[in-house]
Amino acid sequence: MRILRASSIAVPSRRTTHRTYYPKETWRDCNLHKGSNIAGFDPQTSLISQLYHPRKLKWEDHFEWQGITILGKTAIGRATVDVLCLNSEEQLHLRLEILG
Repeated sequence: MRILRASSIAVPSRRTTHRTYYPKETWRDCNLHKGSNIAGFDPQTSLISQLYHPRKLKWEDHFEWQGITILGKTAIGRATVDVLCLNSEEQLHLRLEILG
């Protein structure tokens, strides 16, 4: 079992003053999985797709929540979920901890 740091990052929403707090550990894991990848395979079609770009694309267009699991709605979303391992056992456990 890995020890999680208590620090977190406040992410302000662009549309409101609400801030959501995510442990730095969740971002570190995504960055390690992404590496220099800008594309991945869509597990549904086996075709290459670009990965989600948070500054250019809307999250809700490509992903949806099903409980604590992130589902890809598009090829971009599915490839991103796969490459970044967004639903790994560790990520699901972290989400449960965040939600309390």
